[in-house]
Amino acid sequence: MRAILKSGKIINGRLAEIFASRGIAREIKEEEVTEVKDIEVTDETKEVIEKPKRVRRTKEQINADKK
Repeated sequence: MRAILKSGKIINGRLAEIFASRGIAREIKEEEVTEVKDIEVTDETKEVIEKPKRVRRTKEQINADKK
C-alpha cells in the first residue's frame, strides 16, 4: 500500500496503511504513482541575506560600556 502525506511525500508499507486509516495521509493508487509532476525551472536566483557575524568584545570593551 502507498499513501501520500499532506506535505507531498510518498510513503509505503505499514506506515502508509496506518496513516491512511487515521486520516493523516490519503491512499494513492498505482495509476497515480506513475504520473510525474512537471517541475518548473526558473533562472532567477534568490538573494541570500547574510547576517553579520558576531564580533567578540574584549573585557576592556565590556567594562567601558558598563561605565
